[in-house]
Amino acid sequence: MSDRNDQPDSVAGFQQIVECARKNCHRIVVSGARTKQRLAGGQPAWIVSTKKYCGIVEHQASDFTISVRAGTPVRKVSEVLSSQGQFLPFDPVFADSGATVGGMVASGMNGPCRLRFGGVRDFVIGCQFIDGLGRAVRAGGKVVKNAAGFDLPKFLAGSAGRFGIILEMTFKVFPKPPCYQSLCTRPESAGESARLLGRMVHSRIDFDALEILEDHRVAARWSGDAQVCDAIRQQLAPLVTGQTEWMTGSADAAFWSELSNPGTALPGDWIVKVPISRAHIPALDHHLFQAGIARRFSVAGNLAVLRISGAEQLESLERILVQLHLTGQFVVGGPEHFLTGATTWRPFLQRIKSALDPERIFAPLSACSPGEVMP
Repeated sequence: MSDRNDQPDSVAGFQQIVECARKNCHRIVVSGARTKQRLAGGQPAWIVSTKKYCGIVEHQASDFTISVRAGTPVRKVSEVLSSQGQFLPFDPVFADSGATVGGMVASGMNGPCRLRFGGVRDFVIGCQFIDGLGRAVRAGGKVVKNAAGFDLPKFLAGSAGRFGIILEMTFKVFPKPPCYQSLCTRPESAGESARLLGRMVHSRIDFDALEILEDHRVAARWSGDAQVCDAIRQQLAPLVTGQTEWMTGSADAAFWSELSNPGTALPGDWIVKVPISRAHIPALDHHLFQAGIARRFSVAGNLAVLRISGAEQLESLERILVQLHLTGQFVVGGPEHFLTGATTWRPFLQRIKSALDPERIFAPLSACSPGEVMP
């Protein structure tokens, strides 16, 4: 079977595709706007796109919730929310490239400004998806105080199309701050960058973002009304030394938009996210530098965002993560890649895979695990 593309516009259409794939032992790869996965290479697959299954289902502005179909562009959702003075606080990535809601949730990737309020999984409260048996499953609800049953909506965040086809998501949203300010400073050394980040973390300021960039610059962002933002700037001034850029307005927006929209990967490139703690930064930074891997440390040093170029760096990354007992997830890359590094995640995910996708028609948990790839 060569790659086949379908774009259903109804729940029944997705169910028919899954049933046909089961009967003919075809593997399904789910896509949205293809901003995060290269759907080329590997085994032939049935590429199922959610782009035509789009639209705002319901926006309860007074309840601060919104329900959206998976193929809806994230940018469209942001515009609807902004018109009511609301926003998605986890700072969706690739929005400027046309990313869809389904891909945003499936990747589980957040922008640098998720620090203050939490990540995408913290704002998901309801979902609808098609599992590997063709069942249309609803979980969660459309109100914030809904805790019935297993929390499948949050589980789908970061699932990368391994367990089902995301069709609809409901999010809680927040009021949008009226003002943002930020700084970008270059300490004298990499060690000083980590120490400055630590001082900022332990200050009394609620930052929206704290980053260590690849050149070891430290970037910070905060929000509130104009007077609050100015007061925070005055508090920060004694903490920073050396060359510092203070940003407001369009300069601030452009700086953080660039970090949230890293562009598309070249052939042979991947973007990988690695959950860490600040204590991991020195050793991880050293090993990544030796391997020539581009990196930045996001979310106050709790997430490494890596750009991998070529198979040699890919192999180096796996060795580094195993050595440091860390696990990475591919955000941009082919559907054959999911997780890399330490393997403590496998037994749990395999049990869920067996329940939701027992015939393994969706992309496998591991490209080299026997029995996980459909013929």
